[in-house]
Amino acid sequence: ITAALGATLNPNGGGNYIYTGLHTGSGDGSIQLSAGMLTIGTGGTTFDFSPGLFQWNGGTITGATLGATLTNAGTLTLSGSTKILSNGTITNSGAILHTSGSLQFANGTLNNLASGVYDFRSSYGFTSGGGTNTVNNAGTFRKSLGTGTTTIGSGVTFNNSGIVEVQSGTLNFSSYTQTEGAT
Repeated sequence: ITAALGATLNPNGGGNYIYTGLHTGSGDGSIQLSAGMLTIGTGGTTFDFSPGLFQWNGGTITGATLGATLTNAGTLTLSGSTKILSNGTITNSGAILHTSGSLQFANGTLNNLASGVYDFRSSYGFTSGGGTNTVNNAGTFRKSLGTGTTTIGSGVTFNNSGIVEVQSGTLNFSSYTQTEGAT
């Protein structure tokens, strides 16, 4: 996928499409999920986009089956309003930049692998929309910007075997488990 400067691509086009396989992209424009639903196919999908290209501004990413996995191998930016991760898993081996709007989990899982960085660049956090919701951090989980409090809310379990960094403001966990040897 190539998006030229000033161009915007809506990956669901107002409909509901199922994504599987590897998706890559480049360019100075943007791919924006702002509303509607992006469905992860049963076999999973991998997004490998350059910084700033894929922006999740709203709407829902859901699994076609419970636990279907979207792997982020590039850069994913979370901005705009509340976003929902429903019945699916995001596995991050790249960078997720959370700049605004809450991420609501509804039977959702976020796996931040050893090579992954999840960076809060605001005071927005995670909320629960019901179900079993888990964040497993083996990489770097960071709050780098925002003087306020970022909260990993009630109903979202946080398991840390990696690094948690707070460079600005406050990072508040409602449920936190630390593995021996983690930082």
